[in-house]
Amino acid sequence: MAINAIRLAGCSSKMLYLAQQQTQQVSKTNCFKAFFLNPQNKLARFITLSKASDKVIKCTRAIAECTSGILQETQCHGEALIVANKISKTLKIAREVVALPNVFSGALPSCVLATKSCYQHAREVYATNPKFTPDYFPTKYNQFRLQRGDYALLAAKDACFALSSLTYSLTFGVLRPTMFVNNLTVEPFLPPEVKANFITAVVGLMTINHATVILGNVMGLVLEMSAYKRAIASINSPVPVEMFQFDSGKQQTGYCALLMPELQCDAIRSLRREHVAIMKKSILSIVEKGLELICDGLKLIPMPLTSGCNLAITGCLIAASSAVGTYSIWTSLEVKPK
Repeated sequence: MAINAIRLAGCSSKMLYLAQQQTQQVSKTNCFKAFFLNPQNKLARFITLSKASDKVIKCTRAIAECTSGILQETQCHGEALIVANKISKTLKIAREVVALPNVFSGALPSCVLATKSCYQHAREVYATNPKFTPDYFPTKYNQFRLQRGDYALLAAKDACFALSSLTYSLTFGVLRPTMFVNNLTVEPFLPPEVKANFITAVVGLMTINHATVILGNVMGLVLEMSAYKRAIASINSPVPVEMFQFDSGKQQTGYCALLMPELQCDAIRSLRREHVAIMKKSILSIVEKGLELICDGLKLIPMPLTSGCNLAITGCLIAASSAVGTYSIWTSLEVKPK
């Protein structure tokens, strides 16, 4: 019965719709044209996302820092270096302003929801009547749990995401705004040693943030691979059915496919598309945070590098990670139906 439930859940992929109900994709050539004609197009929704704006500002600032580091390393101290430093400083202020609403609109709610989900999944690990019994039928293939280990991985994944949201909230909701206000005042109220400790705390918290996001996505990949393999195997396996033979008048058990061959191919195809989309998003997040984790290591561990060389390397790494994050947000936007 549990296998049948997996099979039924595996067929309920969100990408398995009738052809006339599927969303039409906007071509890349008409993307900018649709920006002025259709307020619900992909480009317009990308620009209105505060998370996307934060990534773009972060990437642009990193490019300016990389340019500044290269100019310092090549002993170029002219107007180009002054312009690069001013651009970097201006974009730093802009990102701190943009990141503050993200704390209240995204990070704090995510922290609360992830903590609640972690508690619920942890209860299922030690529950006497867990939800992975055959009586529990989920709605999607990757929501079906057969073992306590599945709930344990989910609880650990939610704990990682809750910790990452908490560190982001502390950094951009408490520490950075405090330092920003301190820089605006005529007489700074933070002593130099306290300000230095704030800077070190910001680097440490963001290091924890990047590491926990990587761990959470790795656990998510393990769960997704397991659920996808179970769903594919269950769709391909035959279903036992009771058949009545008129000649002998006996009830016998036979086997037949759950879906017709055409629907079975469509279900497998839609499952694969959804599986690839989930895997792609997780891998991009791991690459993005991995590059930033390397950058954090360069900041925390003393290296035999000049300040200009260090600034150029960190700027290049952050620019690459921000570009990956921007691409991930762009590809995650689904075009709404007309």
